[in-house]
Amino acid sequence: MHRYVNIGGAQILAIGGAKVRDAETGTPKNKLVLGARWSNGKWTTTADITRYGKYRYNVGDVADSVAANGNRDQVFSPENYVDASVGYKLSERWKLDVNIQNVFNHYPDKYITQNRASGINPYSFIAPNGASGRFVQVGVSYRL
Repeated sequence: MHRYVNIGGAQILAIGGAKVRDAETGTPKNKLVLGARWSNGKWTTTADITRYGKYRYNVGDVADSVAANGNRDQVFSPENYVDASVGYKLSERWKLDVNIQNVFNHYPDKYITQNRASGINPYSFIAPNGASGRFVQVGVSYRL
């Protein structure tokens, strides 16, 4: 699992087992997106449902071993998110949009206690959709 490089005749560890395992299991193996768009006159709406498969936080060079800092490998459950937007054409050139990412304010699984950096961050920094909950954006655009 380790990857070494030869520098000046010395074998140097370039990539440890945890990093190799990150490439293999640290991101979801699958992502499914189902989207819909509807327009009627001045209105446009979209909705997307995204499902990410399970993924793994790898900490040690050997799977399921405890790292020196006490961290442990952890598998995170699949995640589902809904995003939506509504647009309204104010005139031929002006448009108003409201976009909502993570409509239902879903959060990923929490870290087990041993994996929280300084005991602070409850959510994984590797979560595929982030760990900040719902995000709302309002915008106005002008077309030349």
